Amino acid sequence: MNTGEKYDALVVGAGPAGMAAARTLAEQGARVVLIDKHRAVGHKACAGGLTASGVERASIDPDALPVHARGFHSLTVHSSRWQSELRAESMLLVTIDRPSWTHSQLETLSGLGVDLRLGVR
Repeated sequence: MNTGEKYDALVVGAGPAGMAAARTLAEQGARVVLIDKHRAVGHKACAGGLTASGVERASIDPDALPVHARGFHSLTVHSSRWQSELRAESMLLVTIDRPSWTHSQLETLSGLGVDLRLGVR
């Protein structure tokens, strides 16, 4: 990746943590390049669940969830012998549509001037 361009920060990995780091740095005025070894971003088999602390760290307003998110105030755990339910006034968990969320994050990063380079090792 010898482009001759100058950056203040290099973020390796364009997953949720890497995108959050790149966004935070760019919002503080850094010139950021975000690289990932994959040729596409967001193709990960995961449930897309965020706990309340994850929602806070991802700067998601629990009272105004984006279109790609759904919040839950109760959780039920089932097993072959028992069932347990947890209810709370505050949100316990947010699930996201990962491809939609990734697309919105990439648009935000682009607007902040983050240089995304895919297929880089």
